[in-house]
Formats: sequence, structure tokens, C-alpha cells
Amino acid sequence: MQRTQQMQYLSIKKLEERLNKQEALTSTQANISKINQRKLEHLENTVAEQKKLILELSEKNNLKNDADIHNLIHSTNSTGENKNRKDLTKSFISGSQKAFIEGVISRPERVVAADNGVAFYAYLPRKELHPAPGHTLIFRSVVTNAGFHYNQHNGMFTSPGNGVYVFTWTISVWDFLGTELVVNSYPVGATYTTGKDVLDIRTTTGVVVVMLNRNDVVYVRVNADSRVSHKGDIWSDFYYKTSFCGWKLF
Repeated sequence: MQRTQQMQYLSIKKLEERLNKQEALTSTQANISKINQRKLEHLENTVAEQKKLILELSEKNNLKNDADIHNLIHSTNSTGENKNRKDLTKSFISGSQKAFIEGVISRPERVVAADNGVAFYAYLPRKELHPAPGHTLIFRSVVTNAGFHYNQHNGMFTSPGNGVYVFTWTISVWDFLGTELVVNSYPVGATYTTGKDVLDIRTTTGVVVVMLNRNDVVYVRVNADSRVSHKGDIWSDFYYKTSFCGWKLF
């Protein structure tokens, strides 16, 4: 009888020790979660501040697009001396914030300085619900725009000279939708994306190699043919990038 009680006592002690260890582990994980949450909030605040600073910089210097930023970097003052990007931002930012802004500003310069080539890549900043047939997609978020021949305000690429060009566009769709790559007013490529009856988003990519003349215009639109059925939404977010890109081959 006494031995049985001792064994039960030991079992209870072991269970209590395990419970204490589990509680300690849970407490540690909770503390780590709180720390990570504070770090995330700090990062979110930092990103918001940097976006605000970029906007202030753009408004202060009337920078409407990447070309304006590039011209500002290479512009000269009344005495003929080159403007310094550090002087540009020095008046209202400092430290790591200045380094961040300078990195953003100098990126177009690095791209263009490579070989004066022609290339661009841009994507939709948000989804578009029920776009109408013939609707031009305007890819406003520009990642690369070497030569500044893509216009993020109207979604159109203008050929800087005769040659062979490659264009590719990726469309993510909920339900079903057709798109076209258009040169001037003539469709030279088309895709049809469907996720019907699968309750999921589907992605389709089209690629076109085409000869262009100087000042030809290229863009992506929802298929304008009335015989093509459209019922979809175009998705573009962190996980799906509906995008448009192109480059001069030779």
C-alpha cells in the first residue's frame, strides 16, 4: 500500500514537472511572439515613413515618373555644376533614411547606364474587377524602365526605333477572361485565362516576338472581340503579379 502511494506521488511529481516545463515553454513562445509583433509593427512604421519621404521628395521636385527622376539626377544648376543627390535629400532626411532614398533614386541611373538598352517591367498595383472588353490595362508599378519608353500613366510602350522586340504579359484571373497584346490598333497576341468551376485563381502568360518601327505603340488590353466571353476579375497582389514587360532583341 505504501509503495503504491509512493509510485503515485512520483507520477504526480513528474506530471507537475512536465506541466511546469510546458507552461514555461508556452510563456517563452508568447514572449517571442510579442517581440516579433513589435518588430513587425516597427518595420511597418518604417516602411510607411519611407513611402511618405519618397512621396515628399517627388512632390518637392515635381517628379512625375522615372524619367523625371533620371533627368533631375543628371541636371545642372545655373553655374553648370552637377547637382548632387545627397544635397537633394539633405534638407529633410538623414542617416539610414537618406541612404534608402538615394538607393531608390539612383536605381534608374544604374539601369540606364548599363548599355543604354531598351527594357521594361511593370505590374498592376491592385486587382481590377470586371474590366470591360477593350479596356487597356495600365501597369502603374514600374520595376524596370531602361530608356524610359514605357509610360506607366497610360500603360503603353513606344518603340524608340526600328528592330525586333520581345513582349510578354502575365494575367491572373478569377473566373475567365481574354487579353490581347496590341501593336498600334492591331492585336498580335492573345491569351484566354479560365479558372471557371475550380474556385481558384489561374495565371496565363503570353509571349510575342514582333518587328516594330519607330514610334509604334504596344499595350495590353482586355480582348475587344464581342464573341469572347468575359466574366472574370484580374488579380494582382503580393502573391499574384499581373505584369507586362518587353525588351529590344536587336
